[in-house]
Amino acid sequence: MGGPKLIRDRGYLPEGAWLLKPIAAVGGDDVCIEGDELRIPSSSAPPPRERQRGRSLPAMPVRPLAPGQLYVLAPDPRSFDSRVFGPVRMTPSRHGEPLWTF
Repeated sequence: MGGPKLIRDRGYLPEGAWLLKPIAAVGGDDVCIEGDELRIPSSSAPPPRERQRGRSLPAMPVRPLAPGQLYVLAPDPRSFDSRVFGPVRMTPSRHGEPLWTF
């Protein structure tokens, strides 16, 4: 699944660019994508899209995330996030603060 490799392989962002997304679930939290429904009991998640840029989104049976994994999820159902590339490995990160929201 791997987000960073997928981003590089598809040329979505230049090398070294940052992708900031809110964290919706962490290791131990249950996550499930079935049909057009995304369920994360610990989050109020928007529904996943069936396709993004012509590609089907992966199904994900109910399972807890492994220790050290994150599920990142933006409020817009069209967002490029874990609905597309799956859980990501937690690494030392920087925290972003919104300057404005709309």
